[in-house]
Amino acid sequence: MAAKKTWVLLLSIKQDHFHFVMAELRALAEMMKIPTHHFSDADCALNNVRFNLKEDNDITEAKLREMCSRSISIYGLYELWEEGASYEEVHNNFRENDDSLRAPFYEKEFAFEIELIHRKKMTMPERIRKFDSFANCLPMRGKINLKNPQCKITIIENYGVPKDNSPRGEDDLIYVTVGRFLCNGQRNLIVKYAVSNRIAVGNTSMDAELCLFMTNLAQVRAGSLVFDPFCGTGSMLLTSAHFQSMVIGSDISWNVMMAKGKSARMGQENRKPNETLRGALEGYDLGDKCVDSLVIDNNINPWRTIDDGWFDAIITDPPYGVREKCEKIGTSKKFDDWIDFDGTHFPDKVAYNLNDVFADLMKFSNKHLRLGGKLVFWYPVSTVLEHGKLLYPRHPSFELFADCEQVLNMRTSRILLVYSKIKSQHSEDVDASGDVLSLQNGFRDIYFQPCPPGTKPEERKQWRPKQAEK
Repeated sequence: MAAKKTWVLLLSIKQDHFHFVMAELRALAEMMKIPTHHFSDADCALNNVRFNLKEDNDITEAKLREMCSRSISIYGLYELWEEGASYEEVHNNFRENDDSLRAPFYEKEFAFEIELIHRKKMTMPERIRKFDSFANCLPMRGKINLKNPQCKITIIENYGVPKDNSPRGEDDLIYVTVGRFLCNGQRNLIVKYAVSNRIAVGNTSMDAELCLFMTNLAQVRAGSLVFDPFCGTGSMLLTSAHFQSMVIGSDISWNVMMAKGKSARMGQENRKPNETLRGALEGYDLGDKCVDSLVIDNNINPWRTIDDGWFDAIITDPPYGVREKCEKIGTSKKFDDWIDFDGTHFPDKVAYNLNDVFADLMKFSNKHLRLGGKLVFWYPVSTVLEHGKLLYPRHPSFELFADCEQVLNMRTSRILLVYSKIKSQHSEDVDASGDVLSLQNGFRDIYFQPCPPGTKPEERKQWRPKQAEK
């Protein structure tokens, strides 16, 4: 019976993005039809940023490569050869264990590399000494080719989570893994779609890494129709289009959608004509993925309801009053009769209660999202008030798939909520309770209001602004 392969998925995890990473892996595993129980939080603590996956009917190299072609959490994929708590143990394993999986590569052109976990630097003499230590246990007979090797042998050294900021050395090594490099993840997309590299930017343009997380959590793919009802400059639609989905964006701001008015870019007075959603996509040769961009108030949207729904995914970042006002079309003025406007008319706007923003979003998604589609959006919360899954917006048609918290400051956070549409029904019942309801549009006050002078550091988290006490 042929030996089964084992693969190592090496992850790139920031301290504050751990739950984003795990949610993304589970979402992509679901797309590739890999059982999600292989990616549990317990199996991947911060001091062990990897998964070992054994070959079976559900896990194949082709599926893992496809995951890597989407994921920004995966640093690299490797075929596991041997591992141990020390180099001596690894060398003995190479000599004693079956080599049928690695034997076909003994005659190939090869090169060594080292990946360090929880250690920043390693001198070249130390690297060369460790490479040479495999001469008596790994019979590589091919030529060394550093530029384009047919087999890249990777040594993964784990030094454990440091207890302080002191530099890590050889004595701190806790585990060694040796394998054949297969492919990288898509970390390069973070630089490609960075805000500084985009044509259209605004006050609320989303960080590229978070946009890519949202896109993967929404499970968009080639041919998907993705909608953002609060698109602004189209940050999330840009990364959705990268994965060959068709995109539609809308926003209540005529200036943003038509590239008019003042620019958010430093040193630039007014927006340029191409700083629109379509212009942003054309800057990455993705203009053919833009179905349309619309000036729409999501509170009174014009979409016609169809049985199957329009969209495969709805991805958005609703305004919650920090950088942009929460507004909808309306007026507090009273008119005795209709008024005829000559030429362009800019309607008045009134405050849009945060609770209504999320209730309207879920009602809209219930009507226009296809069965099995994903609703992905940010939900602001106050850490001085109790919050949890029971206080998230709820709707009978949706099931919570993932929730990932990003801390904004000591008193506020925002939660990335991902819902799956599990059934189609015309219910308008939405329970949008939680911090947003309690704050009654006061999230901005909580976010910006400073602690009183003299507040001790240990008391800052317990301090409650007046707005939160109402």
